[in-house]
Amino acid sequence: MTDKDYALAIIELKTKDDILRDRLIKNGSLWDGYHPDMRALHNENIHRLKGMMVSNGFPRISTVGKEAYEAAFFIVQHAIDHPTVIKKYAEDLWSEAQKGDALMIHYAYLIDRIAVFEGHPQIYGTQFDWDEFGQLSPMGEVNFKAVNTKRKELGLVPLEDQIVRMRAQAKKHGQTPPSDFEEKQARFHAWLKEVGWRT
Repeated sequence: MTDKDYALAIIELKTKDDILRDRLIKNGSLWDGYHPDMRALHNENIHRLKGMMVSNGFPRISTVGKEAYEAAFFIVQHAIDHPTVIKKYAEDLWSEAQKGDALMIHYAYLIDRIAVFEGHPQIYGTQFDWDEFGQLSPMGEVNFKAVNTKRKELGLVPLEDQIVRMRAQAKKHGQTPPSDFEEKQARFHAWLKEVGWRT
């Protein structure tokens, strides 16, 4: 597979995700937990991307272009049923970022996601979810001073400003908090154990 074919194949996977996401948004079912259709597609996409990476390597910006590189990150970020894959990709992404062939902001998103799923504090404050008060808030424990120092290094706005942005965006797109916060949390923690994020 040429680099161009590799890039097109990655972009095709993301396009399928975008199409399904739009359909679920329109019928109002996207925000009701982890939709089984979305979960199935995420698992299919990461399986296919892993297969392509075996033959073609890490999708670097210099080889597949920025669009396909970002599409690959998107696919991995959504592969939440696969802790080992996300952790390995984060390591490779860090290595490529040091050479200018990946973006540190994407590393920040992945290590925050790993931290949240494993029950550790976020480093950059990139992961949000509905809190018990029905507001979108950073997930888990967050040290605002430390997080804002790390965010500044990447050119990100302070976390306080990001909270305002996230809540405004949720309102704009008609996102609403779960009707039963405790039940959603129970399902979330059961899933974390099911797929191996926690024991």
